[in-house]
Amino acid sequence: MRPLRVLAGSIGFFTAIPAGNGEKFDEFLNHLEVIPLTGTIVGGILGLITYILSSFDRLLILFPIVYLLIEGINHIDGLADFADGIYASGDRENKIRAMKDVNTGVGGITAVIMYFFLITYSIFVIESPLQKLLALTLSQTYSKLGMLLLLGSGKPAHSGLADMFIRKINTVKIITGISIAVLVSTIWIPESIYGLILSIFITFTVLKLAKKHFGGISGDTAGALNCIVFASELLLFGAIS
Repeated sequence: MRPLRVLAGSIGFFTAIPAGNGEKFDEFLNHLEVIPLTGTIVGGILGLITYILSSFDRLLILFPIVYLLIEGINHIDGLADFADGIYASGDRENKIRAMKDVNTGVGGITAVIMYFFLITYSIFVIESPLQKLLALTLSQTYSKLGMLLLLGSGKPAHSGLADMFIRKINTVKIITGISIAVLVSTIWIPESIYGLILSIFITFTVLKLAKKHFGGISGDTAGALNCIVFASELLLFGAIS
């Protein structure tokens, strides 16, 4: 294992940062336990930039743009598709069809608008620049932990990206990923304990919804979970900071 190449492959896949290529992605696929650590790194970068922006009150409104530049739109697209599938009427096949439709429906648009409102609101509510840095670091760590747990606990609703990840995950990788998240949690005790519990609860709630509506999970489910956990964690840290 070459840690830097594995992390580069993971960061390049999960974000808009051009860190990985095909070979690095292949190495990352064999070491999916680094997914939570990827969240820590990405959250730390986002947190440091937000820390600087916090010194200038008016510049903090740029947070959604900074977020998009770092994380990209893939997870947000997953959130929109997942919401469209959940709110579609009919049987599972129709819901999957709605989720895979390239045209975003009312449910998807509403979910994305709410998402950006919640994460922006939360950043303004969290009081100190240091708390913003810690909250963003942990929120990204827990959102990526949620993705690892989801992929390790679910079965694919259809052939696709999630299926490829599911085949590569095992119990050792899940335990290692959880251990990484727990270690990162020590940067903000006891607030992080609530965040860790919340991320696990949301993950298995989304897993249950995906099984009910689609018969399993997909890449869109994982992307949606990332967004749901991230926004929920920021709201939590905003409430208790």
